[in-house]
Amino acid sequence: MEFFEDAEETSKRQRLEDSIEIRALKIELESAKKREALLLKQLETVKAAPAAPVAAALPKIMTKKYNIYTLWFDGASKSNPGPSGAGWVLKGFTSGKGDTLATGYHFLGDNNTNNEAEYTALIKGLEYFKSKKIEGTLNILGDSNLVVNQVKGSWKCNAENLKPLKLKAQALLPEEFLIRHVRREVNEEADKLSNDAVKHRDSKIVEF
Repeated sequence: MEFFEDAEETSKRQRLEDSIEIRALKIELESAKKREALLLKQLETVKAAPAAPVAAALPKIMTKKYNIYTLWFDGASKSNPGPSGAGWVLKGFTSGKGDTLATGYHFLGDNNTNNEAEYTALIKGLEYFKSKKIEGTLNILGDSNLVVNQVKGSWKCNAENLKPLKLKAQALLPEEFLIRHVRREVNEEADKLSNDAVKHRDSKIVEF
């Protein structure tokens, strides 16, 4: 047996359903308005907050593009062999103006030679340069004729203690580089850093 609603009952049911649907829509609309108001308030708070000086806090090497880079290196050994240190300075150049990007000194120990310290200075500087994924020509300058000429391949390396250091330095060389010997008196910064390593018996890298 089937039961049929009369027209009046159908109309009442339809009005009830419409009323329920309208109330649901009103509730959803009010909720959306509240969410919108909250988001707008949060946005205004963000706009009002002072911008953090991100770029200013980053070292120059990460915020400025340079055409050419220069790595100065030097080693020091007291008594040779004896307490030894390595020092390096990395600079970046644009249009002839140079900026110091980073410096480092590293204490080797109490029984190392001057040549070991010189090689270590070069290796540590190259490791830093490589770690920053820098693209550009690197000029490498040092006052050790032995290290410069052995790395270039002009001189043979016969000392067993230097062979692994030479190979490591050569493996770290970037695609575009020049390496040459300079007078000791123009390598003062790296020289001071190598002596600081011996003085403080410590290792440290500073980024500018």
